[in-house]
Amino acid sequence: MATLRKQAQAKGMSPATLAHLLLLQALGAGGTAAKTPARADEGGQAPLLGRLRALLAVDLSVAHGWTDLQERLAAHGYTFRERGGGLALYCTATAARTCKASDLGWSYADLMRRFGAPFPGHAQLDLARRMVRRADPGTHPSLFPDMEDEDIILFEDE
Repeated sequence: MATLRKQAQAKGMSPATLAHLLLLQALGAGGTAAKTPARADEGGQAPLLGRLRALLAVDLSVAHGWTDLQERLAAHGYTFRERGGGLALYCTATAARTCKASDLGWSYADLMRRFGAPFPGHAQLDLARRMVRRADPGTHPSLFPDMEDEDIILFEDE
């Protein structure tokens, strides 16, 4: 990380921006869009996508709404934008599409249900109405429910 900070400072950019540019170079993407419709984790990109998932996992999990999420992503040099019927992650420095929200483990429908509202300005309002109607704020299918008041019994006495 110290080396990344030094190199970024020398180039007059943030470490997040430099990291993104280095990822694009490593992928051979040179600023091109994420693969569509194939998954971004195909074609040797899985390790890099895994690092991106790890970088953003906490922010994606704890954000309280769309504004909070966008601010958290911006701190890393990324933003979500509408893309087709869902969302895609873009680098703020290069405007390059990096991957789909679902590649990060959170589909647009998951986020809509969690925040109880569609992404601001998203054109797919029919999908938004269906998802928000079934909203269960604060949940995600891959997370354990809040169990702090529950006693967990691992083995029952016979």
